Amino acid sequence: MPDANKTKATRELTKSVSSWLNEKGFKPIETEASVSRGWVADLASVICPTRTEAQNLKLINRKPKWGAGSSRCRRAVAWEKTYHALPDTITAIVEIKTTVADFRQDQRKFKRPPPAHLMYLAVPGGMLDASAIENNAWGLLYVSAEHCRCVHQPRLRTEISPEQVLRVVYEIGIRRDHFTRYARFREFDDQARQTDNDRINRTRVADAVRMVQSIVAGERTVLEAIAYYLPQRTKLAGRLIDELTALAPGPGFRCGICDTVWTEQRPDCPVCGASEIISK
Repeated sequence: MPDANKTKATRELTKSVSSWLNEKGFKPIETEASVSRGWVADLASVICPTRTEAQNLKLINRKPKWGAGSSRCRRAVAWEKTYHALPDTITAIVEIKTTVADFRQDQRKFKRPPPAHLMYLAVPGGMLDASAIENNAWGLLYVSAEHCRCVHQPRLRTEISPEQVLRVVYEIGIRRDHFTRYARFREFDDQARQTDNDRINRTRVADAVRMVQSIVAGERTVLEAIAYYLPQRTKLAGRLIDELTALAPGPGFRCGICDTVWTEQRPDCPVCGASEIISK
């Protein structure tokens, strides 16, 4: 989930690190996850590693060439034991620092008990080296816009309790649920807003058509028609008012009783015969 409050440099590093985690098999990957009390990680994720993923993360050695005979069996059994000794679910967090000052300001995190099995510090390439991290259990990622590489492997923290694993996995799930749910809500809101705008636009067009028809028929003056059909647009441009005035018919008469309009002078209304005639 992207964070609009981060700087551009931090967002670019976050994107590169997220791609690296995804390539390694971590899913899902979420930002700003509260992994323990008072600790909000820049990135958090989880993996149930396959043998290949465990090798890529350097949690186990590459599968050796077994050879032949009894030694083949012993090597195979030993390698499988190493893999099965790994936790079934491995959590990981990444702290992203774009400047040395930012790293020093948040250095207390590197002295706290670990909230995840794997912990990485991601910095622009060459900004820090592994010796700058007092706790060498942390891994170090060098990040650029093009790629991300691990220059110092983290130590797998096997002392992480099941409760802490559940806490991290739960926070990742909550962040993903919020993003998915609210994205859907925003989609519904946008659709409803677009529907309302379409309805309003159709209504305004129909009102404008009726206004022009009223002016052409001589039923109302231009200003009266605007005030009646478009009350929210009473301040129209003078050029538009002039164009509407040109559509209005010449002098005429209107019946004060039935509102019938005619142009020829006569003593009474041609429809109702009333003598209450109003000159236009």
